[in-house]
Amino acid sequence: MKQLASIFIIIPLLTLSNTVFACYNEYYTLDKHGLSHHIDYSKVHFKTDFDLRDVENDLKTLLGKLQTKPSLQVLSDYALNLVRAGKVAEALVIFERLVAKYPNEYALQANLGTTYELVGKNELALEHIKKGLELNANSHNGSEWIHVKILEAKIAMESNPNYLDNHTVLSLTSKQEKSKKITGQLKLQLQERFPFCKGPDAVMADLFEDLGDCYLETTSYEYAKALYQIAVKYYGATDKELNRKIATIKTLRTKYKDTPIVPDERYSGIEYNSEKKGETPYGSLLIGSRPYTLNWTGISADPIVLLGYLDLEPLPIQPIETQQVQVKTPKPQKKAAANSAIISLLVLLSSFLLILLIVSFARKKRRS
Repeated sequence: MKQLASIFIIIPLLTLSNTVFACYNEYYTLDKHGLSHHIDYSKVHFKTDFDLRDVENDLKTLLGKLQTKPSLQVLSDYALNLVRAGKVAEALVIFERLVAKYPNEYALQANLGTTYELVGKNELALEHIKKGLELNANSHNGSEWIHVKILEAKIAMESNPNYLDNHTVLSLTSKQEKSKKITGQLKLQLQERFPFCKGPDAVMADLFEDLGDCYLETTSYEYAKALYQIAVKYYGATDKELNRKIATIKTLRTKYKDTPIVPDERYSGIEYNSEKKGETPYGSLLIGSRPYTLNWTGISADPIVLLGYLDLEPLPIQPIETQQVQVKTPKPQKKAAANSAIISLLVLLSSFLLILLIVSFARKKRRS
């Protein structure tokens, strides 16, 4: 009995021991200066597309809410999922109407601006993104200033396709590259844009080079290399400077090969296992979704139907204004025409008389 009792005592102690001394793997990286940084690598990723299964489920759920308790927020979310499903033109009609009705709603202004950008209307996109920024300067972790810069660059490229040969989208200063706040804002903007922006894309390539520069200064030279490679291999960057930056990473690996990790105080203790994260393939940062064809059965993409849940109608289509050019028909020049006819008649008569004289002269010559 004593042995049995001992077993019952030992087992709970072993279980408790395993719980207390459980190890948590925490990962660290080194920046270009050899400083250690704790990193949650699961948060450094970019979705290459939207999961259409999730989009389909969201549309069905939101449609149910529209039919029972309609609101502008629900309709806005529904239109946003239409954009993700590829129904950009239909979503644009909804956002235009909602903004006309509720111009002081930040989310509506931002969604309308983004949708205008997707259809190539960058001037209108910039107008509404700026309005949204005025309404809520702290939205998207205060990162919307980046969206403004992107649209300004796109507009500049419309008149000068080679604009990025001599400029960058953000024109970051050395101080900004060393800012973790700027690094986080840029990563957030790129994560949101990534599913919409397939390569090649000069603007996205430029932005990923900037993000790589920021990571090199603030977080990790290994992640910087992966971000540079996304710019080159996914977005088609041809800047030779990028290849030089990628090559520089190899020298940093050698330089800091034996540099020890300095664990973050939050993750120090016997229950934590600190590990240096090594080379990071750029493909590991890209996350795709399983192929899926969205089933539209029971889901509406009709703006008229959807706006009707809020008793709204689409804005009237503005007719395209065309300039009426009046072509003036020159007035006939009566005098000039009359004079021309008289001259022609005189020439004809003169020719006739000359012929008669020649014939008469010839007859006289024969008789003689």
